[in-house]
Amino acid sequence: SPLIGPASVWLSPCLTPCPCLAPLPSHQVFLAVKNDTEEVCAIKKMSKSHLYKMQKADNVMIERDILSIADSEWLVRLLYSFQDPRHLYLAMVP
Repeated sequence: SPLIGPASVWLSPCLTPCPCLAPLPSHQVFLAVKNDTEEVCAIKKMSKSHLYKMQKADNVMIERDILSIADSEWLVRLLYSFQDPRHLYLAMVP
């Protein structure tokens, strides 16, 4: 699995991560390259335990739903979302 930086993150084997852009307590945002298409995307990685502790899990699901259907120049376009046992990921057009 690809690893980056001192706070290594696991990603799907179909993505190659790049350096973290926004290391925040609640989430991290970094660029990744989709290996099969070489498409660059921004990945928002969120800790499930932090989301539940802060009672924000519902907000993330709403964010995902809105970004998946929105067609606006003011919002990023959601490409896809995925999860692992500890984190939720939103892959967006940077």
